[in-house]
Amino acid sequence: MDLHWRKSSFSDEHEGSNCLELASRDGEILVRESDSPAVVVKATQEGVRAFLAYADYAF
Repeated sequence: MDLHWRKSSFSDEHEGSNCLELASRDGEILVRESDSPAVVVKATQEGVRAFLAYADYAF
């Protein structure tokens, strides 16, 4: 199964490939660093929502 990896529109492809990329598969959210694509972190949609809510609050 091919995954459709997405990155932020704020990522500048001319500044190098160092950015986070996201994909979804079977209800999971997959996260990887573009300069190390073999390392993938799996999370639930609820976990990602909680992380983003905390990041928005804390920073």
